Order: sequence, then structure tokens, then C-alpha cells
Amino acid sequence: MTIRQKMILVTIGILTVIGLIIALIILPTARDILKISDAIHLERVDLEKKYQRGQLLRETIDNFDKIKNREADLKNVFLTKGQELGFITKLEQIAAQHNLEQEIRLQIPDNMTKEFTEIPLVLNIRGSYSNIVRYLKSLEQESFYYPINTWKLNAVRGGDASPESPIITAVFTGNIVLYQPELN
Repeated sequence: MTIRQKMILVTIGILTVIGLIIALIILPTARDILKISDAIHLERVDLEKKYQRGQLLRETIDNFDKIKNREADLKNVFLTKGQELGFITKLEQIAAQHNLEQEIRLQIPDNMTKEFTEIPLVLNIRGSYSNIVRYLKSLEQESFYYPINTWKLNAVRGGDASPESPIITAVFTGNIVLYQPELN
């Protein structure tokens, strides 16, 4: 065998060994490293999400502790079961104070299964526009919470109405929250 053939065989042998090392050792190791890198990235993302949830939970607990002391104040904005007559009387006093006629429709359920229940409240009011606006301002200043979902105003023609001071009928529809402490 000539030197040239020996050199070719040695080169082929070395290239074969390098190829085997690449195919059997380096490529599988590189794939494993990529898998581990992906797993580390996913774990980092998961840990960041858990950290953010933990921060949010900690903030929620802090906020809960802050408002826990105001629990009684919050319950005062709701209509307590058994206090419905006082609530209706208060609405009638406000209407009388502003020279308005008022019809109240409050549908209180007989059996409540939850501590807090939304019940419909409809107020039909009749009087001057300025008195109705004052009435709404007085309602807003009360401690109870009555969000008005819909309202409708109509001017009444004839009767007691005059062109300078028309009579307005107003219908306010919303829900008030009824609180039943016994279910607490």
C-alpha cells in the first residue's frame, strides 16, 4: 500500500470516528440540552405566573383586612330583612319633603336562600321637574344603595299642569340588595 492510500485510509478512519462521535454523542447531547433549556424556560414562566398569583393573593388578603373593619358600614348600604317598612317610610318622607306623589313597588320574596338577594324596586313619581331632581339628590345622599337601571320621564298635559310648570311623571327602575343576617 502506498503512502497516499494509507493517508486516505487514515483520513477516512478519522472522519468516520469524528462522524460517529458527532452522531452518537454530540447530537443526542445537543437535543437533551435543548429539551432541558425548553423545560427550564417553561418552569421559569410557570414560576413567574405563580409569583404574580402569590403577589395578587397577598394584595387581596391585605385589601380584605382593610375592608373587614368596614363590614358594618357596607351592610348599612343594603336593606336589612325586617326593616322594609322603615325603608318605605323613608322613601315616603323624602317624596313628601319635595312635594311629590309617589308609588313604591318593592317585591320582597317570602323565602330567601342567600344572605344577599337583589330585589326589584320601582318608584313612580309625579310632580315638578325641579322637585324630582331634588328628590333624586336626596336619595343619593341616603345611606342605602339604589342603582337606577332605567328611568323614564313624561310631561303630563292638562289637569294641574301649566305651560310654565308642567307636571312630570317619572318611573325609576332598579334593584336594591336585601340582606338577611340570619343566613350569615
